[in-house]
Amino acid sequence: MFCRKCGNEISDSALFCNKCGEKTDKKEIPDVPEMTLDDSIVLVDKLKFMYSEIEKMERNVADNESRLKRPINLNYGSYSFFRFFWKYLVFATIAFYGFLIFSLIVSDIDVAFNISLALAVIAPVGLLIAGGVMAVRRRDIENEAITINNEHEKERRKKLEQETADLKGKLSIKKSDAAKMASFIPENIRNSSSLARLSALLQGGKVSDIGEAIAILRK
Repeated sequence: MFCRKCGNEISDSALFCNKCGEKTDKKEIPDVPEMTLDDSIVLVDKLKFMYSEIEKMERNVADNESRLKRPINLNYGSYSFFRFFWKYLVFATIAFYGFLIFSLIVSDIDVAFNISLALAVIAPVGLLIAGGVMAVRRRDIENEAITINNEHEKERRKKLEQETADLKGKLSIKKSDAAKMASFIPENIRNSSSLARLSALLQGGKVSDIGEAIAILRK
């Protein structure tokens, strides 16, 4: 870091230039509160847990926002009547020609001939009427299923948006609470991994207090 007034090279941790005395842009770090080693360990472990939760929430928010960027999967198509009716049309045609051919085969027998001719008309008409009713019903069911699925997709998107907004609100509160508790800890080590190292230093007996442990991590 260089002094903005005289250009003298100064330490990154310096609050004033050692040549001209100009104040640096570096913010002063609040004094580390006095506490026992055991209390320090308890506090650091609590902060480690809080920042671990914060980082997990941040990942969830990022994941949700990534999902929200994807286009919603809606089906804008619909099924037509003929899609379900055509097979009944085929059956009616087969029935018509089937009974017609059969009537020609039994043309020598008046009763069988007359019945075959009647069925050649009645069977296709019956199949077309029944097929029309079934096709309309099936078309309506399938199109309704598309509409319901689209509504479910919209509801899922709306729920995800609300969930993300709620998560952001909780994240903001948790960050604020953690920042108040960790006000004496430099921002660059306010994360679960750095706090784990801080806890290890305290528990390993390598430092006498939390201030010394923070100084080691800031180097």
